[in-house]
Amino acid sequence: MDPLPDATVNLLDILKLKPSFNSQDGDTRFNKRLDLDISGTVNTLDILKFKPYFLESCSPD
Repeated sequence: MDPLPDATVNLLDILKLKPSFNSQDGDTRFNKRLDLDISGTVNTLDILKFKPYFLESCSPD
């Protein structure tokens, strides 16, 4: 849940979604790692997945 593996879920992680936002599997901009709800699209639902973890520390993947 930490796309920018810095051990904290924060605004920088959400901004990491920007280049892939509104992309779908098969698009050159699509990043499977950022498709947090595994829907095949990087969209608002993926951003909402951050809410429970926002400003939490975690171990980097």
